[in-house]
Amino acid sequence: MNRIKKAIISGTAVVACLIIGLVTYGFASDKKNFEMVKNLEIFFSVFREVNSYYVDEVNPKKLIKKAITEMLAELDPYTNFIPEEEMGDFKFMTTGEYGGVGSIISVTDTCYIAFR
Repeated sequence: MNRIKKAIISGTAVVACLIIGLVTYGFASDKKNFEMVKNLEIFFSVFREVNSYYVDEVNPKKLIKKAITEMLAELDPYTNFIPEEEMGDFKFMTTGEYGGVGSIISVTDTCYIAFR
């Protein structure tokens, strides 16, 4: 394994251990969250094994993003995950602070209609 892949795996493992540790520490006394903590530990174990031993090289960031996206897809079609690198575009599109004339041009039969 090359140094970069080892660093990525090590960094991913450290982050995952920190998250599991914080979640376990924060929720260990709360019995109704026991199942959540246990499932996060199982997820981390599976992720670590796939990341370490899968026959082909895997992209940890892509796997986690896919897991989050699929988890949220189970809820409803409106709950979405926006990665940090896409937040700039999201804020730009939702604030209404962009330029342009705001025209829509469409064709119906043989007429051209322009809306402003």
